[in-house]
Amino acid sequence: KSVKQTELITQGKGDELMELMEKKQSLIEKLELSSSQFIEEKVLLEKTPMGEFSTIDEELDQVLMAIEEVLKRLVERESEDMEVLSSLQKDHNEQMRHLGSGRDMAKAYLKPKQGSSLSKKV
Repeated sequence: KSVKQTELITQGKGDELMELMEKKQSLIEKLELSSSQFIEEKVLLEKTPMGEFSTIDEELDQVLMAIEEVLKRLVERESEDMEVLSSLQKDHNEQMRHLGSGRDMAKAYLKPKQGSSLSKKV
């Protein structure tokens, strides 16, 4: 079963999230390498006689479009996850502010401890 990044964010699973991010980075690097190789091959193909009419050229275009679509979906998901993370961060900050207010109120109502009024001298 594939774990969604959003789930890891909402569940606060930092180690698993970092592992997923490393895998994602590796895939992005492979996609970048593949797309640059396809682009180079396409340029070389177009420079050959009749290369611009080759069916391979169309196949390369389809592969490049597929890579572009995957990257587009990745960016969309990352944007959604950033919104989730931002919302969680706002909630956390609000909770911390609320706790800080409670602490300040408790300090105001509780009197500081004073030393014992009994003398310890004999």
